[in-house]
Amino acid sequence: MTAKIRFTLLLVGGLFICLGVYFFLFKPVLNQLSAQSEVLRQKNVEVATMRQQIIAYKSAQTDLSKAVEKDRILNALLQREELVSAIKNLEKAASVTKTSETLKINEPGAEQDNLPDPVVEAGGYLGEIPYRVSTINDFLGTVQFLRYLEHLPQFTEIAQINLSAETVDSDTQGRIYTGKVFGTIDGVFFVKTSP
Repeated sequence: MTAKIRFTLLLVGGLFICLGVYFFLFKPVLNQLSAQSEVLRQKNVEVATMRQQIIAYKSAQTDLSKAVEKDRILNALLQREELVSAIKNLEKAASVTKTSETLKINEPGAEQDNLPDPVVEAGGYLGEIPYRVSTINDFLGTVQFLRYLEHLPQFTEIAQINLSAETVDSDTQGRIYTGKVFGTIDGVFFVKTSP
């Protein structure tokens, strides 16, 4: 065997060995890497999709909380015919605080009897019904009554509050304060009207 044939056989043998190593060792490893790479790419797509869904979920939660708040606000605006519930809440506040109260409501078009002017000229969807509450209680009870008014579930605006102490004349001591407070609260209830 000549050196040329040996060299050719060695070259061909080396080529077969290299091809064998490539097909039996490297190619399966490359195929596995390619498959793992595809799985990783799919997982990255799933993670990106999940992140987008989380953002959409949080946005939907925010929108829902705004919608719930909107419903609460809309429910705070009563129809004119439902004003009885606001009056009951006002009377409940008076009962809880042991306040003697007298409520006077003036409908639009009726004589206003020095009730407050409208707070806003909304027209259409928002109407105002002026009212005056006259109260008698001690100072602490009057303050508690005002706190209840502040937290009524219906929209109301207080335009003016007048408080005065009850006094009696005494021959020996002059004027004596009895501890009772007379209050006058002018305000308006906001109601829904048809546009």
